[in-house]
Amino acid sequence: MKKFKQVLSALIRIWRIQGLSISKSSKLSLVLFLLRHSFINSQPLKDLNKKLTLLDYNLNYIDYKTCIGLIGEIFCDRLYEFQCATEAPLIVDAGANIGISALYFKHRYPGSRIICFEPDPKTFELLKVNSEINRLSNVDLYQVALSHQGGEAPFYSDASGKNYVGMSLNKRLQGKGYPLRTTTIQTGKLSSFINEKIDFLKLDIEGSELIALKDLADTKKLTLIERMVIEYHSDAENKENQLSSLLAILESEDFCYIVSNPIKPPFGLKMNKNSAFIIYAQNKYVKAVVAHN
Repeated sequence: MKKFKQVLSALIRIWRIQGLSISKSSKLSLVLFLLRHSFINSQPLKDLNKKLTLLDYNLNYIDYKTCIGLIGEIFCDRLYEFQCATEAPLIVDAGANIGISALYFKHRYPGSRIICFEPDPKTFELLKVNSEINRLSNVDLYQVALSHQGGEAPFYSDASGKNYVGMSLNKRLQGKGYPLRTTTIQTGKLSSFINEKIDFLKLDIEGSELIALKDLADTKKLTLIERMVIEYHSDAENKENQLSSLLAILESEDFCYIVSNPIKPPFGLKMNKNSAFIIYAQNKYVKAVVAHN
């Protein structure tokens, strides 16, 4: 059954690749990549180097399963695809991880400028490496956790080394049963980095999304954002991150939005279990842009 689900998931993603706003050669390359890693190398034969090739990019990673999952979501499922009126959009990538989303944005919009935030020290080092070896221009990297104020704060990750996502300023991993490792990291306000129109904001900061959005609203910077994709995290350990408050901010700031849960029906889960879903939001005054290939 597990193998069947794996094959079915790969076939669905191959179908979705056809709708990507990229060249035919890039689509073919993605299909071949997906076939290789889904059917042939479900477990890599040589994982010691922790490197792979994606399209024309070289990618260093920490964990193979996490890396392939992110590539599937970003390149195949088109999680962050957007259209805008310029070929050189300004993009904020909050929660950049090892840089897979930045590679996608650069592949989609080579002339874009990207501001990346990634607080975890080990992940940030790979973000820097992947940016440098692929010669990404106009990409600014900040090892900062977005919060309500600048300074320092405890940062929680999985002490067992089994989970390479979910690292955050709150103890959400503990709710999933992982032992916690605590480090001290630099924090900052997202509003401090935004002083001009932002074409696209990706916000995936593991439970701090309401804090970041409230900061932008309070400083009148949210009016500079045209469109965004927010991964909202519902956690029993983080009751302050309320969806109702987040959506109220979007509504008061003239954003239309769609809430999406592409993973599974929620009633199959315990209602108090930690979960995540996607919010697509766009300023109501942004003119629609016709998709182009």
